[in-house]
Amino acid sequence: MSIPQELHPRKNPRQGRAQATVDAILEATAHILAKRGYDGMTTNHVAERAGVSIGSLYQYFPSKESLVAALLQKNAGDNLRTLQQAIGRAAGLPLVQALEILIDDFLELHATNPQHHAVLIDGAPQIGILEWERTSTKDNLGVLAAFLSTYSDEFRPGLDLPLALTVLAAMTRSIFDRLVVHDPAGLKSDAIRREILMVIIVYLTGRAPGPRSDAAD
Repeated sequence: MSIPQELHPRKNPRQGRAQATVDAILEATAHILAKRGYDGMTTNHVAERAGVSIGSLYQYFPSKESLVAALLQKNAGDNLRTLQQAIGRAAGLPLVQALEILIDDFLELHATNPQHHAVLIDGAPQIGILEWERTSTKDNLGVLAAFLSTYSDEFRPGLDLPLALTVLAAMTRSIFDRLVVHDPAGLKSDAIRREILMVIIVYLTGRAPGPRSDAAD
């Protein structure tokens, strides 16, 4: 499912200066959403925070809904790139080490700019593109399932991997969302990393992992 046409940017930046302007607008959107919430956000607030005129903002984004849609798409792209890069680094490693890399990379992604990820918690429902977000998540889970299927001999008997990943995705997203909102410092916690790894390994294999390796360092 695609983003509705009315939520698309009016134009795409073609030069470095224009891209910097769009980046500043999206950063400001994340900041205002985190501070004021969706209902309290206006395009004037975003323009002021970004240091651009309201006219410059409207050159690219026709509405506050289109700003949120663009931020959601950026985050979706960041998630997919993080997943693909982590899989590339994890390929061929033992399951526990591979999962350590995946967990570490996604915790780091959320820690880099927690305001952006706070938008994901309720942004899609607010602008009516929840189905698009679900499709994006499903596509990412398909990529992850294809990678983890190479470890099928290690999984507990009868495991339905796509279903298991749907459950694990809901669990880890809940953890990440809570950390982003209530405890951003926890995104860098070794204890959190260990607990997430423990839950995933036990759920997939039926057995606890050994001591953490150095592969993800």
